[in-house]
Amino acid sequence: MLRVLRSYGDDEANTENATTLMMRLGGPNAPGQHGIHWHTNPGLVIEYVASDADRQTIPWVRVTRPDGSVQDCVADGTTAGRIPSDECRTMDCLDCHNTIAHRIEVSAEAAVDRALARGALPRSLPYLRRESVRLLQASHASTDVALAAIDEGLRGFYKSESAVDAASVGRAVSALRAVYERNVFPTMKVTFGVYPDNIGHTSSQGCFRCHDGSHAAKDGSSITSDCESCHRMLDEVP
Repeated sequence: MLRVLRSYGDDEANTENATTLMMRLGGPNAPGQHGIHWHTNPGLVIEYVASDADRQTIPWVRVTRPDGSVQDCVADGTTAGRIPSDECRTMDCLDCHNTIAHRIEVSAEAAVDRALARGALPRSLPYLRRESVRLLQASHASTDVALAAIDEGLRGFYKSESAVDAASVGRAVSALRAVYERNVFPTMKVTFGVYPDNIGHTSSQGCFRCHDGSHAAKDGSSITSDCESCHRMLDEVP
């Protein structure tokens, strides 16, 4: 699967930067059963122990393969006392896909970049990325107060900018308020990044909880940390 990750600069032009990845999804029917969904091979049993309630620190992993062979991989510096035997969990889809319902963006920057990429926020407005992130990161006592501050803040900024299209400013205000309402709930103390997202490894440990190169078996082998086992970076954006 081709995936294009778009991010934007805080400069006047909201300059776009695109990273193109060819994702190696893999799966039970893939040749050699390699790739991201290698973990879903029905002939495999992957068990692990996490040392924290959020399952972000994983000191021990066991893989049982279709031929019956078993391999235990232990993270560097892990002592037997850090592997509670009664906390062993069999890996399933939710260990990676842990934000499948109401997904809270990992950061204000990521939320704004996504809105710019889909055209909800108009890139024609100078410094829109910078100002949007600033307004989303502010703390407010309630959603109503926040929405009013976003409206006032964005319109106030563009009053000082000449030759700015008023309709575009109005569209930006509406889109930014929608981003806030989707991700921030002041009374519940929920905001960007409050929940770890285990898909990937840019905002939390994610894949690196196990694929960090430090989880080694007694025979000297280790859980791979090779980037290209999951994706390959392409030079051009289609």
